[in-house]
Amino acid sequence: MILSADAFERAYSYMKDTAADIECAVFETVILGKSSEEAMNILEKYQCEDGGFGKLDYDLGYPNSCLRHTESACRHIFRINPSYEHPVIKRLIPYLLQNYNYTIGQWNNILVPEVNEYPHAMWYTYIENIINKPKSRKQLIEQYNPTTNAALAGILYRYKELVPEKILHSIISIPIEKVYTSYTSLPYDMKSMLYFVQALDDNELKNNLCSHLLEKADNSMNLDESEWKNDYTTGPCNIITSPTHSFYEKYKLLVEHHLNFIIETQQEDGSWTPDWRWGDAEYWEIVKKKLQGVLTLRNISVLKNFGRIECI
Repeated sequence: MILSADAFERAYSYMKDTAADIECAVFETVILGKSSEEAMNILEKYQCEDGGFGKLDYDLGYPNSCLRHTESACRHIFRINPSYEHPVIKRLIPYLLQNYNYTIGQWNNILVPEVNEYPHAMWYTYIENIINKPKSRKQLIEQYNPTTNAALAGILYRYKELVPEKILHSIISIPIEKVYTSYTSLPYDMKSMLYFVQALDDNELKNNLCSHLLEKADNSMNLDESEWKNDYTTGPCNIITSPTHSFYEKYKLLVEHHLNFIIETQQEDGSWTPDWRWGDAEYWEIVKKKLQGVLTLRNISVLKNFGRIECI
Protein backbone atom coordinates (compact mmCIF):
# COMPACT_ATOMS: atom_id res chain seq x y z
CA MET A 1 0.00 0.00 0.00
CA ILE A 2 1.08 3.58 -0.73
CA LEU A 3 -0.04 6.75 1.06
CA SER A 4 -1.58 8.91 -1.66
CA ALA A 5 -0.49 12.47 -2.41
CA ASP A 6 -3.86 13.68 -1.16
CA ALA A 7 -3.47 11.79 2.11
CA PHE A 8 -0.01 13.28 2.55
CA GLU A 9 -1.33 16.79 1.96
CA ARG A 10 -4.02 16.21 4.58
CA ALA A 11 -1.32 15.13 7.03
CA TYR A 12 0.72 18.23 6.28
CA SER A 13 -2.34 20.44 6.66
CA TYR A 14 -2.99 18.90 10.06
CA MET A 15 0.57 19.65 11.11
CA LYS A 16 0.29 23.28 10.00
CA ASP A 17 -3.18 23.95 11.35
CA THR A 18 -3.48 21.90 14.53
CA ALA A 19 -0.24 20.28 15.71
CA ALA A 20 2.15 21.99 18.12
CA ASP A 21 4.62 24.37 16.49
CA ILE A 22 7.67 22.23 17.25
CA GLU A 23 6.24 19.07 15.64
CA CYS A 24 5.25 21.10 12.57
CA ALA A 25 8.72 22.64 12.29
CA VAL A 26 10.44 19.26 12.66
CA PHE A 27 8.05 17.82 10.05
CA GLU A 28 9.09 20.54 7.60
CA THR A 29 12.76 19.87 8.34
CA VAL A 30 12.90 16.08 8.17
CA ILE A 31 10.08 15.45 5.66
CA LEU A 32 10.18 18.49 3.38
CA GLY A 33 13.90 19.23 3.67
CA LYS A 34 13.57 22.78 4.96
CA SER A 35 16.38 24.38 6.96
CA SER A 36 16.65 23.21 10.55
CA GLU A 37 17.17 26.77 11.75
CA GLU A 38 13.46 27.46 12.25
CA ALA A 39 12.96 24.18 14.10
CA MET A 40 15.82 24.99 16.46
CA ASN A 41 14.48 28.50 17.01
CA ILE A 42 11.13 27.03 18.05
CA LEU A 43 12.73 24.34 20.20
CA GLU A 44 14.69 27.05 21.99
CA LYS A 45 11.39 28.59 23.17
CA TYR A 46 10.80 25.45 25.23
CA GLN A 47 14.22 25.57 26.92
CA CYS A 48 14.23 26.77 30.52
CA GLU A 49 16.85 28.88 32.28
CA ASP A 50 18.57 25.81 33.74
CA GLY A 51 19.12 24.31 30.27
CA GLY A 52 16.41 21.68 30.56
CA PHE A 53 13.09 21.75 28.72
CA GLY A 54 9.43 22.05 29.64
CA LYS A 55 6.05 21.46 27.95
CA LEU A 56 7.28 18.88 25.43
CA ASP A 57 5.79 15.63 26.74
CA TYR A 58 2.10 16.20 26.21
CA ASP A 59 1.06 13.47 28.65
CA LEU A 60 2.55 15.70 31.33
CA GLY A 61 0.90 19.03 32.23
CA TYR A 62 3.82 20.29 34.34
CA PRO A 63 5.21 23.24 32.34
CA ASN A 64 8.71 23.59 33.75
CA SER A 65 12.03 21.85 33.37
CA CYS A 66 12.36 18.12 34.07
CA LEU A 67 14.20 15.22 32.48
CA ARG A 68 11.00 13.76 31.00
CA HIS A 69 10.33 16.91 28.97
CA THR A 70 14.04 17.15 28.19
CA GLU A 71 14.14 13.66 26.73
CA SER A 72 11.33 14.68 24.36
CA ALA A 73 13.47 17.64 23.30
CA CYS A 74 16.41 15.29 22.75
CA ARG A 75 14.34 13.14 20.40
CA HIS A 76 13.78 16.24 18.26
CA ILE A 77 17.49 17.04 18.46
CA PHE A 78 18.39 13.54 17.24
CA ARG A 79 16.20 14.21 14.19
CA ILE A 80 17.33 17.78 13.50
CA ASN A 81 21.00 17.10 14.25
CA PRO A 82 22.26 20.62 15.07
CA SER A 83 25.94 21.39 15.67
CA TYR A 84 27.42 21.18 19.16
CA GLU A 85 28.06 24.90 18.80
CA HIS A 86 24.34 25.73 18.80
CA PRO A 87 23.36 27.72 21.93
CA VAL A 88 20.55 25.26 22.75
CA ILE A 89 23.05 22.39 22.89
CA LYS A 90 25.57 24.40 24.89
CA ARG A 91 22.91 24.99 27.56
CA LEU A 92 21.50 21.45 27.41
CA ILE A 93 24.70 19.46 28.04
CA PRO A 94 25.59 21.13 31.39
CA TYR A 95 22.00 20.55 32.56
CA LEU A 96 22.29 16.83 31.80
CA LEU A 97 25.67 16.54 33.52
CA GLN A 98 24.47 18.43 36.61
CA ASN A 99 21.50 16.10 37.04
CA TYR A 100 23.42 12.86 36.53
CA ASN A 101 23.94 10.74 39.64
CA TYR A 102 27.40 9.22 39.40
CA THR A 103 26.84 7.06 42.47
CA ILE A 104 23.99 5.06 40.94
CA GLY A 105 25.18 5.39 37.33
CA GLN A 106 22.03 7.01 35.94
CA TRP A 107 19.98 10.17 36.07
CA ASN A 108 17.89 11.03 39.09
CA ASN A 109 14.09 10.78 38.89
CA ILE A 110 12.97 11.94 35.43
CA LEU A 111 10.03 13.70 37.11
CA VAL A 112 9.82 16.26 39.92
CA PRO A 113 7.30 16.34 42.81
CA GLU A 114 5.48 19.35 41.33
CA VAL A 115 4.30 17.12 38.46
CA ASN A 116 1.51 15.84 40.70
CA GLU A 117 0.07 19.37 41.00
CA TYR A 118 -0.79 19.43 37.27
CA PRO A 119 -2.87 17.18 35.01
CA HIS A 120 -0.86 14.16 33.94
CA ALA A 121 -1.19 10.60 32.73
CA MET A 122 -1.22 8.08 35.56
CA TRP A 123 2.13 6.64 34.43
CA TYR A 124 3.71 10.06 35.07
CA THR A 125 2.65 10.38 38.69
CA TYR A 126 5.69 11.39 40.70
CA ILE A 127 6.83 8.74 43.16
CA GLU A 128 10.09 9.15 45.03
CA ASN A 129 12.51 6.90 43.23
CA ILE A 130 15.12 5.66 45.68
CA ILE A 131 17.86 3.58 44.08
CA ASN A 132 20.19 1.98 46.56
CA LYS A 133 23.87 2.74 46.29
CA PRO A 134 25.23 -0.27 44.40
CA LYS A 135 27.68 -2.47 46.27
CA SER A 136 29.39 -3.60 43.08
CA ARG A 137 29.65 -2.83 39.38
CA LYS A 138 27.46 -5.84 38.69
CA GLN A 139 24.70 -4.47 40.89
CA LEU A 140 25.01 -1.02 39.30
CA ILE A 141 24.46 -2.56 35.85
CA GLU A 142 21.56 -4.70 37.12
CA GLN A 143 19.85 -1.61 38.58
CA TYR A 144 20.36 0.47 35.46
CA ASN A 145 17.08 1.45 33.77
CA PRO A 146 17.67 2.07 30.03
CA THR A 147 14.43 4.03 29.58
CA THR A 148 15.36 7.72 29.21
CA ASN A 149 18.82 7.09 30.67
CA ALA A 150 20.22 5.48 27.52
CA ALA A 151 18.69 8.16 25.26
CA LEU A 152 20.24 10.95 27.35
CA ALA A 153 23.59 9.12 27.32
CA GLY A 154 23.28 9.06 23.53
CA ILE A 155 22.85 12.84 23.41
CA LEU A 156 25.97 13.27 25.54
CA TYR A 157 27.92 11.08 23.12
CA ARG A 158 26.46 12.87 20.12
CA TYR A 159 27.82 16.12 21.58
CA LYS A 160 30.95 14.67 23.16
CA GLU A 161 32.91 17.81 22.31
CA LEU A 162 31.15 19.41 25.30
CA VAL A 163 31.68 16.52 27.74
CA PRO A 164 34.94 15.77 29.59
CA GLU A 165 36.35 12.52 28.22
CA LYS A 166 36.52 10.64 31.54
CA ILE A 167 32.95 11.59 32.44
CA LEU A 168 31.68 10.59 29.01
CA HIS A 169 33.39 7.19 29.21
CA SER A 170 31.96 6.62 32.69
CA ILE A 171 28.41 7.39 31.54
CA ILE A 172 28.35 5.50 28.23
CA SER A 173 30.09 2.40 29.54
CA ILE A 174 27.02 1.55 31.64
CA PRO A 175 24.39 1.19 28.86
CA ILE A 176 26.99 -0.66 26.79
CA GLU A 177 27.50 -3.20 29.57
CA LYS A 178 23.73 -3.38 30.14
CA VAL A 179 23.15 -4.53 26.56
CA TYR A 180 25.32 -7.58 27.19
CA THR A 181 23.24 -8.72 30.18
CA SER A 182 20.14 -10.91 30.00
CA TYR A 183 17.59 -8.26 30.99
CA THR A 184 14.21 -8.22 29.23
CA SER A 185 13.96 -5.17 26.98
CA LEU A 186 10.52 -3.57 27.03
CA PRO A 187 9.45 -1.05 24.34
CA TYR A 188 10.77 2.14 25.94
CA ASP A 189 13.95 0.40 27.06
CA MET A 190 14.57 -0.62 23.47
CA LYS A 191 13.75 2.80 22.00
CA SER A 192 16.16 4.52 24.37
CA MET A 193 18.88 1.93 23.75
CA LEU A 194 18.54 2.38 19.99
CA TYR A 195 18.88 6.16 20.30
CA PHE A 196 22.04 5.52 22.29
CA VAL A 197 23.52 2.99 19.88
CA GLN A 198 22.81 5.12 16.81
CA ALA A 199 24.69 8.03 18.39
CA LEU A 200 27.91 6.01 18.56
CA ASP A 201 30.53 6.40 15.85
CA ASP A 202 32.32 3.06 16.29
CA ASN A 203 30.64 0.89 13.65
CA GLU A 204 32.05 -2.37 14.98
CA LEU A 205 30.71 -1.60 18.45
CA LYS A 206 27.37 -0.47 17.03
CA ASN A 207 26.96 -3.69 15.06
CA ASN A 208 27.87 -5.79 18.07
CA LEU A 209 25.40 -3.97 20.32
CA CYS A 210 22.66 -4.22 17.70
CA SER A 211 23.19 -7.97 17.44
CA HIS A 212 22.66 -8.34 21.18
CA LEU A 213 19.64 -6.01 21.14
CA LEU A 214 18.14 -8.06 18.32
CA GLU A 215 18.09 -11.05 20.67
CA LYS A 216 15.84 -9.03 22.99
CA ALA A 217 13.65 -7.52 20.27
CA ASP A 218 10.67 -9.89 20.51
CA ASN A 219 9.70 -8.41 23.89
CA SER A 220 10.07 -4.81 22.73
CA MET A 221 7.18 -4.78 20.23
CA ASN A 222 3.81 -6.40 19.68
CA LEU A 223 4.20 -9.07 17.02
CA ASP A 224 0.51 -10.05 17.03
CA GLU A 225 -1.21 -8.16 14.20
CA SER A 226 -4.63 -8.66 15.78
CA GLU A 227 -3.57 -6.56 18.77
CA TRP A 228 -2.20 -3.52 16.96
CA LYS A 229 -5.45 -1.64 17.56
CA ASN A 230 -5.31 -2.21 21.31
CA ASP A 231 -4.45 0.50 23.80
CA TYR A 232 -0.86 1.72 23.95
CA THR A 233 0.59 -1.03 21.82
CA THR A 234 4.02 -0.89 20.18
CA GLY A 235 3.96 -2.17 16.62
CA PRO A 236 7.11 -3.13 14.70
CA CYS A 237 7.42 0.25 12.96
CA ASN A 238 7.51 2.02 16.31
CA ILE A 239 10.92 0.37 16.70
CA ILE A 240 12.06 -0.43 13.14
CA THR A 241 11.91 2.95 11.44
CA SER A 242 13.74 2.36 8.16
CA PRO A 243 14.81 -0.49 5.85
CA THR A 244 18.42 0.06 6.98
CA HIS A 245 17.51 -0.72 10.59
CA SER A 246 19.45 -3.66 11.99
CA PHE A 247 16.21 -5.45 12.98
CA TYR A 248 14.51 -5.12 9.59
CA GLU A 249 15.54 -8.39 7.94
CA LYS A 250 14.32 -10.50 10.86
CA TYR A 251 10.91 -8.78 11.00
CA LYS A 252 10.56 -7.74 7.36
CA LEU A 253 7.14 -9.29 6.71
CA LEU A 254 5.63 -7.91 9.92
CA VAL A 255 7.10 -4.48 9.18
CA GLU A 256 5.47 -4.44 5.74
CA HIS A 257 2.12 -5.42 7.30
CA HIS A 258 2.49 -2.73 9.94
CA LEU A 259 3.20 -0.12 7.27
CA ASN A 260 -0.10 -1.11 5.65
CA PHE A 261 -1.80 -0.83 9.03
CA ILE A 262 -0.39 2.69 9.50
CA ILE A 263 -1.72 3.79 6.11
CA GLU A 264 -5.13 2.25 6.81
CA THR A 265 -5.53 3.97 10.19
CA GLN A 266 -4.95 7.56 9.06
CA GLN A 267 -7.85 9.73 10.20
CA GLU A 268 -10.01 11.81 7.87
CA ASP A 269 -8.30 15.02 9.06
CA GLY A 270 -4.92 13.60 7.97
CA SER A 271 -3.63 12.74 11.43
CA TRP A 272 -3.15 9.57 13.44
CA THR A 273 -4.83 9.47 16.81
CA PRO A 274 -3.50 8.00 20.08
CA ASP A 275 -4.89 4.67 21.25
CA TRP A 276 -4.79 5.81 24.87
CA ARG A 277 -6.46 8.54 26.93
CA TRP A 278 -6.42 10.02 30.40
CA GLY A 279 -7.90 12.92 32.36
CA ASP A 280 -11.24 14.65 31.92
CA ALA A 281 -12.75 14.89 28.44
CA GLU A 282 -12.18 18.64 27.96
CA TYR A 283 -8.50 18.59 28.92
CA TRP A 284 -7.89 15.37 26.98
CA GLU A 285 -9.14 16.98 23.76
CA ILE A 286 -6.41 19.63 24.05
CA VAL A 287 -3.74 17.03 24.76
CA LYS A 288 -4.98 14.66 22.06
CA LYS A 289 -4.51 17.22 19.28
CA LYS A 290 -0.87 17.67 20.26
CA LEU A 291 -0.32 13.93 20.52
CA GLN A 292 -1.86 13.52 17.07
CA GLY A 293 0.88 15.82 15.82
CA VAL A 294 3.52 13.62 17.47
CA LEU A 295 2.07 10.47 15.92
CA THR A 296 1.61 12.06 12.51
CA LEU A 297 5.24 13.20 12.45
CA ARG A 298 6.35 9.71 13.49
CA ASN A 299 4.21 7.85 10.97
CA ILE A 300 4.93 10.11 8.01
CA SER A 301 8.66 9.82 8.80
CA VAL A 302 8.45 6.01 8.81
CA LEU A 303 6.38 5.89 5.63
CA LYS A 304 8.86 8.21 3.90
CA ASN A 305 11.82 6.08 5.01
CA PHE A 306 10.20 2.98 3.48
CA GLY A 307 9.19 4.72 0.25
CA ARG A 308 5.50 4.36 1.03
CA ILE A 309 4.39 7.92 0.13
CA GLU A 310 3.27 8.61 -3.43
CA CYS A 311 4.64 12.17 -3.69
CA ILE A 312 7.99 11.70 -1.90
